[in-house]
Amino acid sequence: MKPTDIKIHQNSKRKNICLKITPDMVLHLYLPLNYHNKKIEKILEESTPWITKTIQKLATQQESYAKILQNHNNEILAFGTWSKKEDYPTNQDIKTALLQYITSSIAHYAPLMQVTPQKIKIRNNKKVLGSCSYENNLNFSILLFFAPKLLIDYVIIHELAHIKHKNHSKAFWDFVGEFCKNYKEKRNQIKQNLRFYQTLYEKYFSLSSNTPL
Repeated sequence: MKPTDIKIHQNSKRKNICLKITPDMVLHLYLPLNYHNKKIEKILEESTPWITKTIQKLATQQESYAKILQNHNNEILAFGTWSKKEDYPTNQDIKTALLQYITSSIAHYAPLMQVTPQKIKIRNNKKVLGSCSYENNLNFSILLFFAPKLLIDYVIIHELAHIKHKNHSKAFWDFVGEFCKNYKEKRNQIKQNLRFYQTLYEKYFSLSSNTPL
């Protein structure tokens, strides 16, 4: 199997080579500047086994997701459980339900962690599930609506911990671990589920009559 397209990205600040294949089967090649065509061709040739394997994996994954969605055609995945679509008829209903849960969870964890968040918002971000600004404003991705509440809580604890530690140092992870003992397992679970959540987003939000969040 071959990619549907190949896109070359060159940047003067980049020092290493990176290949990435997106769900639309487009191969992105990130390079430092001054890589001539023959050198690029050699990189692609040497990477053929990885490219083929990755595309096959993505295709299998997409087939699996399509079957799951077909089996739940009249349902929506809400907080890790399949529910009736009419329970969340619009994008705004999804946003409201997620914001209510996150706000409630933060009200529980923030005092325990002795941190004070400022603004709390739901963003239409399909790559970053949560973020904490230097002003301690917390942003959460709408994708979390599809995740089980235990995984959402991990993301909440993670971002609350950034109010105290603006990095991913050992002190940060130790602090996360105080309030989420098995955070590594939950972190891996949410990483593994991310592409499925993105697929769900594309389905539900493209079909909705409301403007996306």
